[in-house]
Amino acid sequence: MMALSDTDNYFELFQLPEQYDIDTLQLSDRYRELQRVVHPDRFVGASAQESRLSQQKATLVNDAYHVLRDDLRRAQYLLQLKDIEYLEHKLNDSMFLMEQMELREELDAVSASRDLDRLSVLFSRTQQLQQACKEQLRLHLSLSGDLQAACDDVFKLQFLNKLCEEAEQLEDTLY
Repeated sequence: MMALSDTDNYFELFQLPEQYDIDTLQLSDRYRELQRVVHPDRFVGASAQESRLSQQKATLVNDAYHVLRDDLRRAQYLLQLKDIEYLEHKLNDSMFLMEQMELREELDAVSASRDLDRLSVLFSRTQQLQQACKEQLRLHLSLSGDLQAACDDVFKLQFLNKLCEEAEQLEDTLY
């Protein structure tokens, strides 16, 4: 029916190397190509089985695209492919845990003071920490192959992403 591989591996589906660093332009181009092939609108007059298969393939393509284009979700997926249970991983980095508490306290203080300038400083600091964490992820997943350290990085990035989301929500309420 369709010129789409039967693989469930998102990297294979998009014909990308199984690695943290990917070509996002190639990912987007391949996404559009795959959508043209499997989009359910192309199968309106097809049999029920072909329509259902088209819907399943389109869903797979969408899910894969959203995972691969997001740094955190891509890292989690890579760990999953290597049978690493990152969700059960415990972080033993006391410095980060202290920094996490300080950032949370700062967000609470900003919320209480309703100080947009202070929020902007917190947001910038958090974005810098996110970028540094992504660089560590890149090193641990691509160069060193240290998957336990990559699990630490995933844990940290999850926290930093959540903090950024909460800061953005706070900013919306302050305007």
